[in-house]
Amino acid sequence: MLKRKLIWLLPLPLFVGCVLLVKPSDEYLLEAKHTGLENERHEFVVSLTNEGDEPMKLISYDGGFVDMVVKDENGKIVYDSDKNTMTTQVVKYKQIRSNNTVDFTTSLDTEELPAGTYDILFKLDKDRGKTFDVEMSWLKE
Repeated sequence: MLKRKLIWLLPLPLFVGCVLLVKPSDEYLLEAKHTGLENERHEFVVSLTNEGDEPMKLISYDGGFVDMVVKDENGKIVYDSDKNTMTTQVVKYKQIRSNNTVDFTTSLDTEELPAGTYDILFKLDKDRGKTFDVEMSWLKE
């Protein structure tokens, strides 16, 4: 009789263990803005604010934290910072404390882009292939 009662309790520790592995969702604010033209390159700032109670960790495997994809008015990709770019093979970590903001600056050489409206997707490397993404529209005159 005692064996039957113990067998019934076996699934309980497994269930409790699964519940403990669930992580809370990230609470953050991600913004991007065009900050101007400098030396024939358009400058952008991507700001990440940790609004959660726990520190947030970013990991980069190519030396930079921000990747940029630019699409024209037809949705065609005209620039992708991951393509045709040589990068260093350096792993970088950045930790953002609760209620702190970190700014990342990136630039785009637009000499070959005609005037028009572009959608720019900024991706910040988070962890294990996950990213923080923010998109903005930008008008090149």
